[in-house]
Amino acid sequence: GAAGTGKTTLLRWIAHEWARGALWKEQFDAVVFLKLRNVRKDDLMENVLLSGLGWNETMRGAVCEFLKWTKEHRVL
Repeated sequence: GAAGTGKTTLLRWIAHEWARGALWKEQFDAVVFLKLRNVRKDDLMENVLLSGLGWNETMRGAVCEFLKWTKEHRVL
């Protein structure tokens, strides 16, 4: 969609409402908000998550564990 139409605002609202238990709490085990503006289609999800968290070796292990966890849980 066009810039300024509220896409980011809507997604932030969804993440906030889920976190406070007011929206889709039963449907999803986690909600992840990522800024995708600078992500290329060939980027690995691990690297996308690390870029948003501030990369370091400790975070890499946590991100890998989270990605494994998402295979068995419902993530939006």
